[in-house]
Amino acid sequence: MSAFPESRTDEAGNHTISGTSKSGGCEIQIGTDMLFEQIPAYLEFFDFRTTMLDELRAVARIDY
Repeated sequence: MSAFPESRTDEAGNHTISGTSKSGGCEIQIGTDMLFEQIPAYLEFFDFRTTMLDELRAVARIDY
């Protein structure tokens, strides 16, 4: 038994927590979208040049 039951998947391959949220009518956000939202704040916190989300997405190499 997993210590993290939300990490299990259902018959359709959906993670239980996201599948349950979607079936309950809640919108979910893909983790990479959240990461893009957080990157500018991290850059600013560590005194790096910040950037816009469109620029990050344009240079990202993500294969979903």
